[in-house]
Amino acid sequence: MRIVVGYGAGRLLWEAIRNARRRIVAVVPYIHGTVIDALCTLAARGVEVKIVTDTNTDPQTIDALKRCGIVVGYIPDLHAKIYIVDDTIYLGSINLTDSGLHHNFELLIALHPEDQNHRELEEIVEKILEIAARET
Repeated sequence: MRIVVGYGAGRLLWEAIRNARRRIVAVVPYIHGTVIDALCTLAARGVEVKIVTDTNTDPQTIDALKRCGIVVGYIPDLHAKIYIVDDTIYLGSINLTDSGLHHNFELLIALHPEDQNHRELEEIVEKILEIAARET
């Protein structure tokens, strides 16, 4: 497990996302900015990308993601921020925005497969994906 607090937390998550090889699952209420193009590029490279976001997310953002083949689901009043990049789970305060990834003072906890509670959190994310599919 790794815990990062401060201005570098978002950059650590951004680096992980940019270097994803197999999958990205993002449960996040706010998504906009340059991250959309990055996610589309990753999807075009064959990385499986799934996003669960709030029902109030900008429709243009959702359309841009879907045009890239990214699966988007919704949960009303979502506030959680959970990411799976390949096999690492990230929890914290970071939104998928330019501010969250590059400028804000944030918290990020990274859990690797060998860490305690990793499997349980992976199952929780699967349940969130199921809920989001029903809400869509």
